[in-house]
Amino acid sequence: MDMEFQMTKQNADYTVEVVPSKMDEEGQGGRGGSPKALLITQLTLRILVVALTLAAIIITITAKQTVNVGILSFKARYQYSSATRFQVGANAVVCAFSFMSVLLLPCLSDPGNYYYCFYLLLHDMVMTMLMISGCAAASTVGYLAKNGQKQGGWIALCKYLDKFCDRLELALALAYLAFFCMFVLTVMAACKLKSNY
Repeated sequence: MDMEFQMTKQNADYTVEVVPSKMDEEGQGGRGGSPKALLITQLTLRILVVALTLAAIIITITAKQTVNVGILSFKARYQYSSATRFQVGANAVVCAFSFMSVLLLPCLSDPGNYYYCFYLLLHDMVMTMLMISGCAAASTVGYLAKNGQKQGGWIALCKYLDKFCDRLELALALAYLAFFCMFVLTVMAACKLKSNY
């Protein structure tokens, strides 16, 4: 909290008086910002996580392509890859729990509710770890599908399944954005818990 010091003269003695600064009186100063701004930021980021993960799920589930190359027929569905299924599952869990956290968010405005701040931090940390694990798994399979690997005998399937790969790439980008939002929420929850203590 920013303070201003004023010296006043009373009976030939100088005294120092601590006066809150104008920014603090207006509710905009301090390191944590106003509780209303924190609540709006939290709400916006959580709704963004719900929207991004839901969009990533829909794009992944609806991605399909069948290509005939000579006598070979390539069918691509998200179910054929365990890593992609895991990412869809991770996105679904994060989407559901983030939606529930939106409903419980007004409790955050209570500055004395330490337990809620702790559980919010725990929730955000677990969701962040789940998001990055799903993104990492899908990124690995996506890299192999796009570039292949001669030593392991993987062929670059995206040369033939370009539309399918483009949709999964978009879904992965949305999932990484959701991860970034969850990471910011985790940092905010940690700062909130620290400021409450």
